[in-house]
Amino acid sequence: NSFPPAKSGWSDSGMSDFFELLTERDPSKALALANEMSAAKPNDKSWPPLAAYADALVQAAQLVAAGKAADAVVVLDAVKLPRLQNSSPYYLLKAAAQGAAGDPQKAYETLLGRMGQSPTDSLKAALVRIGAKLQKNQSQASADLWALLESKAKPAADLDTTRFGDESKVTLADYRGKVVLLNFWYPFCGPCRGEFPYLQAILDKYASKGLVILSPSVHPLEDQLVLPYMNGMHWGFIPLHSNTEYAEKSYAAKGRS
Repeated sequence: NSFPPAKSGWSDSGMSDFFELLTERDPSKALALANEMSAAKPNDKSWPPLAAYADALVQAAQLVAAGKAADAVVVLDAVKLPRLQNSSPYYLLKAAAQGAAGDPQKAYETLLGRMGQSPTDSLKAALVRIGAKLQKNQSQASADLWALLESKAKPAADLDTTRFGDESKVTLADYRGKVVLLNFWYPFCGPCRGEFPYLQAILDKYASKGLVILSPSVHPLEDQLVLPYMNGMHWGFIPLHSNTEYAEKSYAAKGRS
């Protein structure tokens, strides 16, 4: 109320994230927010599709609760998923509707397919629950997921860069047999610095099992800051030279603006 989104850029920029959180917890509140934002910013074309998405979630949930699960599936099949939003609530609801409509196999396939694209703990828990109805234990569900991932896997583009410090050439073949996490960043990227403690925690936990984190810095103008920052913060990542053009062309890695 003190900083309405229509007048405050900071509030405005956070509303889509707030909407995403609400779809996970209470789609009816997400719908109310989307309608409010549509009214407050009539020239912003991003909110009406979000309102339609939230409305479909609300309708589908009501239909499932009313014992009309098959109708809920029809509503959800017609949904156009919004970009840059966590769509787990949609897939969880769709699988629940499919299961309630008497098709647990279809529900399992829905969850499995989504897990193969963007896994979350909630999707995994639902996959295990639905799998149990199909006489699948957790190990079998995991095996199904790995089979799906392997069927879609393809070789990564090789690296064509050098390492900060000794300037030695680096290729992916240097790390054959290890799990390589390629994390593009640059020193003045706030979100990059914000995620580093979490990446370091993962590295600390799994380095003994072969995890390596390669960190190409994509802004050459800041190259002089890379090693002082990495060494000063004691990050265990391997810093590499790069730029935005290479990151996007070779790995389809593009920053959000």
